[in-house]
Amino acid sequence: MSKTRKRSPAASRKVGKRAKAAGYRGAKAFLPAKLGKRRQIVEKKKTDGSGPIEWLQLMLESTYTPLNYAEAQKPVAATTAMSSIQSGSKAALGRARSTVWRDVFLQYKRRKAAAVAAPRLRPAVAGAPPAPFIPGANNWLPLGPSVVMHGQTVGNQPVAGRVSRIAVAPNGAVVYAASANGGVFRSADGGTTWRAMMDRFDLNPTSFASASLVCGAIALDPADVNRVYVGTGEGDTLQLFRARVTSALPAYRGVGMLRSDDGGENWVSEPSSPELAGEAFFALAVDPRDRENVVAATTAGLYHRVAQPGGQFQWTQVRTGVFASVVVAATTTATRFYCAQWGQNGGASNVLHSDDGGTNWNPTGTDFPTGDVGRIALGLQTDNPDRVYAFVTTGSGKLQGVYRLDGVQQKWKRVSAVPDVLPGGQGSYDLTIAVDPHDANLIYLGGDRMNTPPWGGSVWRCAIVPKGAAFKVKSSASIGTHSHADVHMICHTPGESN
Repeated sequence: MSKTRKRSPAASRKVGKRAKAAGYRGAKAFLPAKLGKRRQIVEKKKTDGSGPIEWLQLMLESTYTPLNYAEAQKPVAATTAMSSIQSGSKAALGRARSTVWRDVFLQYKRRKAAAVAAPRLRPAVAGAPPAPFIPGANNWLPLGPSVVMHGQTVGNQPVAGRVSRIAVAPNGAVVYAASANGGVFRSADGGTTWRAMMDRFDLNPTSFASASLVCGAIALDPADVNRVYVGTGEGDTLQLFRARVTSALPAYRGVGMLRSDDGGENWVSEPSSPELAGEAFFALAVDPRDRENVVAATTAGLYHRVAQPGGQFQWTQVRTGVFASVVVAATTTATRFYCAQWGQNGGASNVLHSDDGGTNWNPTGTDFPTGDVGRIALGLQTDNPDRVYAFVTTGSGKLQGVYRLDGVQQKWKRVSAVPDVLPGGQGSYDLTIAVDPHDANLIYLGGDRMNTPPWGGSVWRCAIVPKGAAFKVKSSASIGTHSHADVHMICHTPGESN
């Protein structure tokens, strides 16, 4: 790098006087109200790849912060009553107009269209006419979906956009990926090639910050891979936005529950009460013995798909609160659902179960931790209703622990020596656990990132063994560094350990 030549103090004063005389105030003349000093401090902080706050902060400040002259003493108006992005700061953010996200998106689409058209309008040789439109020929240019080359992984692997959840059919040939803001993608060859399944689907949302292509959960009927349920609205972002921009964008919101009976070619919107449009989903669990019986974990409570007169179905709220996980296991004669409530504003986080198909729910086990418990992710073997693991965070999103229960009337037992899957403290955003289909003592944990550059994905394989009256991790291995950070979902092909 070349060194910048320094001006003397006298020269700098002369330049400043000339600029002031010309009426120029410079880039620092307009600063976010009450954020000027803090903004300068933030910009000096080294970016360490610690997570979404690194890229969200400046975007949110630029969107929500009213502008004042840096030297102005005018107080912030009463309408700028939002909380700040950094905890502990007294800075105020301006209220977003109701169309801000739509306007920004339309502006982006106009820029993209202009960028695509630009090469056709630009002559290859100075003075030459633009390339002609050829009737009958393929005059379309592909815009995607595609991958991002040189992603933030060990080895700079290509990465895609954020995927909230995935559903894998038996034998692994058919896979569905529910993306955070691009709808559902389907692969019929085990993930080698993909089709976008929602390009023709557009349900006009009526609630702020909602979109029909925002996905938070997906599940399928294992006996019919064409029956797919999708919960729109991405629950993983709930706490992230609530903690930093109160009431501005609590999550990427959706349009409620969708169902497809033909592998994603067509989608049907299913009703809910209270209405789930404008809310978000964390997980869906389909009863392996009855594909019409489904339970949803959402930001608006625990919902159960209930039959209505005339052969229709409605999603009915069976418990209030935020539910961040729901799983199901079944034998040939019985089905058991487990769910995890995420206590908000000081409320308790706990695990419940249902043995009557999802209508009634009871506390699960005894001695579950009660101190500093935040989000919980649940994992089990789908053919064993009597054993479940709970991957637990603290209220601030750090690793609290992993617990195991062998029987709903038994005690929860702590698993010690768990690796630090959440060094970034983002358990409210990244949290997943999977249990090997054939080995209940082999679990997989997914968290935020590795603690060394280039901050690859935090995925760990852990072998569990008894330790006295509890359990411990005998050995663990990091296996996710070639994926991007922020791991939202791990699952097996049904019945296949590898």
